[in-house]
Order: sequence, then structure tokens, then C-alpha cells
Amino acid sequence: RQSTPGTGATNTLTVTLTSTTHQATAGSIVTISGLAGSATGNAPTLGLLPTSNALGGATTADTGAWTEAGTLLLTVAAGGLTKGTAYEVTFELTNPAGALTSPTVNVAATLKDGGVTVGTVVSVAMVKPDAALHGVSNGANPLLVVVPAFSVKSIEQSTPFVGAANTLTVTLTSNYDLADGSTVTISGLTGSQTVDATLTGVTSTSSKMGTTGTWTQAGTLILTAA
Repeated sequence: RQSTPGTGATNTLTVTLTSTTHQATAGSIVTISGLAGSATGNAPTLGLLPTSNALGGATTADTGAWTEAGTLLLTVAAGGLTKGTAYEVTFELTNPAGALTSPTVNVAATLKDGGVTVGTVVSVAMVKPDAALHGVSNGANPLLVVVPAFSVKSIEQSTPFVGAANTLTVTLTSNYDLADGSTVTISGLTGSQTVDATLTGVTSTSSKMGTTGTWTQAGTLILTAA
């Protein structure tokens, strides 16, 4: 699963593995492949996050070998991985600048004992959560990436008369959740007589864009999601 489907974002991927038939001893290799499309280049020592309990703890290595083609090699260190135990690995990739469909991700293993290969776990497709994330359908699936955008973006005014108090109404619909603290910038509203100010007369649907906005006479209004 992933932490964000947003373009260009630092994306935390979490892998959970349980073997029911083998115990992976030190030196065994777990290969995760198919993660193609990220913006992370080749990294012979891709760091694993401290939350990892499989290949980032005291009994295992804390790095993996990553190729930009989408393959991560994880080496089991002293202590091995016990069958029947769920192990979690987390690592970060950078999402691409454009949209991406979640690829088929596979996992395989080469089992070693004393440096000698003693068996394999054949490559098999990994299970994805198929859960929504940040308002994106199946957004928790690895490397599903969308370009955040407004599908509806309209603006209208209440009066065209000179010197009048003019109420402007903006309507926006996004394909991506805007979390608390996200900002929306409306620019190009040049020519009004309203000076730089914190506008206090802002109203919004369910107050989701707050009750104030930062205005500049150059024509920019910044609103903050509540």
C-alpha cells in the first residue's frame, strides 16, 4: 500500500509479508518487482524507514538495492525471518509528475543457508488494498498517481456597476481531498479598489474554506481549508 497518490509527492510504500512454508535465513534475498514508473532513480542503498520490522530492525539489514525499473532487493540479515510471522517493510519513493496506473507488483525470494541457495519462493503478484485514499478511488494501491485538479472552476459577480460593493462567487470541485491547512489561490482579479487586507466577509460551503482570506490588491486571494 502507499501513503499518497499525489503527483511529485514523497510516497511511503508499505509491504507486509508472511511465509507459511519457509524460514528465510541470513543472506536470503526477497525481490519485490514491478514498481515501475516512480521518479526515484537507481539507488544501491535505498534506506528503509524505522517502522520496518523485517528488514530494518536489529536482526536484519536496513537498506535495499533499488533500480528505477521498479525492483527492490532486500537481504535478510542475522536472525533470519521466521515462517508464520508477518513482517512489514516501509520505504519511500518519489511519485512521477504525471498520472500513473498502479502496476502489478510481484514478490519472490531466494532462500540461502550459509551462502548456498537451498530453495526459492516463486514470483507471485502481491495483494493491493483497493481502498480509497485522499478521495481518490483505489488511491492506496501502490504507484497509482493522479494529477490533483479542479473539474469545476467557475467565478461570477453580483454587479458590474462602478463603485459598487461586488460579491464574487467561486465554485470549485476537486478530484482530490484538500486536507486541513491546504490553500487555494485565486489570482488575476486585478483592477478592484479593495486594498491589501485580510478579508473577513468570506463565506463558504459548510465553512470548509474558512471565514477569512488573504487578499492583495494585485488581484490574489488565498483561502485555507478548514
